[in-house]
Amino acid sequence: MAELDIIITAYRSEAYLPTLQRSIEAYSTVDHNLIVFDNTEKQEPITTMRNRLARECSAPYICWFDADTIVSPDWDGRMLRALKADPQIGIAGPVTTLGHPCQDVRNEFIEFCGPGKKFHSEKDWPFRFRCEGVHGDDLVRFSEEIKDRSTVDCRLVHATDGGLFGFCIMMPRKVWKEVHGFDERFSQHGWDEEIVWRVRQRGMRSVCVQSSFVVHYGRLSIDEAQKRGELKPVDDIIACNALKERIWSGQAVRWDQLGQSAVTE
Repeated sequence: MAELDIIITAYRSEAYLPTLQRSIEAYSTVDHNLIVFDNTEKQEPITTMRNRLARECSAPYICWFDADTIVSPDWDGRMLRALKADPQIGIAGPVTTLGHPCQDVRNEFIEFCGPGKKFHSEKDWPFRFRCEGVHGDDLVRFSEEIKDRSTVDCRLVHATDGGLFGFCIMMPRKVWKEVHGFDERFSQHGWDEEIVWRVRQRGMRSVCVQSSFVVHYGRLSIDEAQKRGELKPVDDIIACNALKERIWSGQAVRWDQLGQSAVTE
């Protein structure tokens, strides 16, 4: 039986999904099932989709991916070993080129790759990472570099860190069940911060695994949806922020207390 279910949710991702799939095939070390769901036709809310796909799988650990990512060697083994080493860890994420401050190694990666690579600086640079000329060798070497320099393998994610970006998060299935899955009142934004908060409310820890590296480009699916009028990101962000504040202040019921779980045995 596979130890890990890797769930990729894609939306108009033909240009970059194959790169992620090839990197998973080349660099994964954990026995896994790979599930890819194209949400272009159904346009299911991301939280509903991720809960549904997790229910349809059975491995003891689950990792959810956005399609605009590329993994590096042993990305999965390093996160899984961290989860297994401490049963109080409920959710883990990697370091990345685009994430919350506790995850972000963008500048180190750019410096490490050196000349001959082109990194795009756009007007909304904080929300996108673009590069040209970066190859598998760069991922392999940088992955070993951060592994060798990591004095502490797991960095605790504090409330002030903003959580973990949802482009790549790994959880024990039993924890996902215990917190009743992702909060399906959220659509595209905020659900990742909310589940990290809920894990913390259960007395468990959220960590960034300092030796696991995943490239994250950011906003590719959102940009496509916005172009077609299928999503209004600003409206969604405003709505999700308001809901988060109401939940965190106790003015709205927490998802795992609603009495309607997204998880079924």
